Amino acid sequence: MAVARRTIDFAPRDVVTIARGLLSPPSGAAAALERALSRELDVPHVVTAASGRAALGAIVRALELRRGSRVVVPCYTDMSVPDTLGDLDHEARFVDSDPLDANPDARLLPPLLDASVSAVVTAHHFGRVADLDATLAVCDEHGLPLIEDATHAIGATARGQPVGTFGVAGYLSFNFTKPFTGFGGGAVLTADVRFAAAVRQALALAPPEPRAATVKRALKGAALWLATRRALFTLTAYPLLTGLARRGGDLASSYQAVANRPGGTASWGPISELSARVALDHVAHLRADIDRRRALADALDDALPPTIPRLRDRPATRGVAYFYVILAERRAELARRLLGAGIDTGHHLMHDNGARFDPRGEFPVARRLLAESIQIPIHAGVRPGDIERVARVARAFEPSQRPAQNL
Repeated sequence: MAVARRTIDFAPRDVVTIARGLLSPPSGAAAALERALSRELDVPHVVTAASGRAALGAIVRALELRRGSRVVVPCYTDMSVPDTLGDLDHEARFVDSDPLDANPDARLLPPLLDASVSAVVTAHHFGRVADLDATLAVCDEHGLPLIEDATHAIGATARGQPVGTFGVAGYLSFNFTKPFTGFGGGAVLTADVRFAAAVRQALALAPPEPRAATVKRALKGAALWLATRRALFTLTAYPLLTGLARRGGDLASSYQAVANRPGGTASWGPISELSARVALDHVAHLRADIDRRRALADALDDALPPTIPRLRDRPATRGVAYFYVILAERRAELARRLLGAGIDTGHHLMHDNGARFDPRGEFPVARRLLAESIQIPIHAGVRPGDIERVARVARAFEPSQRPAQNL
């Protein structure tokens, strides 16, 4: 059977939780979720928010950054990051990616940090931890706060310390496309009790997200979960994707609208109690889910030919394998071969924010990532035989690859 590039963390218990929440609105779920995540992640302070975007916005407001100042962010990241800064009257300044892991390259930061810059955002893309030591050293030298985008990296650590606690704060997203979900919501992570209070105060300026938004995302999530079950995917979506591939179509375009517009939120406030209740149920299997993805990523590392470039974890870090990303100069050809073997892949992973905001800027690593990245599925529906199928296609393809080198 064919395997979809990704699926949704959805289970029948979510239907029951949402139905109960609609009949009898829950209370106290957000506080319970904060306590559970604080224990599970070993993070001193967790403050839930309506979304990852709301969490980032609350961090920026709590920092009281100079109005109109610049914030350095990755060029290769989701468009919501510079858009959120723009909504708060700040301007994004972009840094290129590190070839090892696709995260912001700390070596490129110093020339960007002039007097107009008030903060730096790093990111732990695809569950791999950024170069925090080097980034913190640069930020400390310039007296700038560091914000960690941990939306792909819940549960990741560096030297045993959880991501999100190295800078002033980090933030998470619980949207339905994430491996840990409440069908909405997000959180701020910090080791500073006073900063946590400031974040909570910033979030309290807006109302919680309405329950209807959670229900809408849950319905979308349920539909995608059903569509990506192996049997149904093999009988429905897979023939459509293979037909599109034969005509030279974009193999990822059918998912793009869902991936980019997941029924987001207009709320800048706290998480809805309904989303918090769903997410609280998911805490129980968070570690098992991470361990399963790590095991699949390790199996791919062992099975793939060494000539296939791939993103890697840094020494002394423990990523969470949100996505497994390889690179190929002839990406479309490799994607078609994998699809022919029953392996659906993705490559619309991030956005070229430099093209949107700084078209004259030079971001060669980010643009190669955009051109050559392929996301190999490592979700709960992947089986050992699927890993071997990926390896078999890669071994047949790899003689045409250049020698392995990360970017």
